[in-house]
Amino acid sequence: MKKGQLEVTTLFEDLSDRELSLLLDHCGSMVTYQVGDTVLRQGEVDDSNLFIIMVGKVRVLMDPQNGAPVVLSELKNGDMFGEFALFTREARSASVIIVEYTEVLKIDMGKLDEMFEIDAKTAFKLVKYIAKESARKLYQRVRR
Repeated sequence: MKKGQLEVTTLFEDLSDRELSLLLDHCGSMVTYQVGDTVLRQGEVDDSNLFIIMVGKVRVLMDPQNGAPVVLSELKNGDMFGEFALFTREARSASVIIVEYTEVLKIDMGKLDEMFEIDAKTAFKLVKYIAKESARKLYQRVRR
């Protein structure tokens, strides 16, 4: 994958070509989903992957204990999801369902931990951006 293919997101804009290559070769993989697929399930504890939507659309749902699922948001090209579990290492707080054919760049956060040993500067740039985007999302939710 080349930097030009990643223009859909600003996540990698501060990385050099060398840093991006290192990161993607070590931590990234492309995954394709079809309409109706569930990427993440609320309540699951998993390997804390981060997903960046390259093409497509997903719906983020929270299933309260009594009642119908609540749509929290719909995400599209360039948006990311799965980042909260990466910081908390807790169960997923929501489910993510595919609304239309979707291709995501999946970042394996376990391997990102290893990146700190290989190239701490590159790994730190990515984590810093993820934290910034997470704070922005929280701020938007609070303002609603």
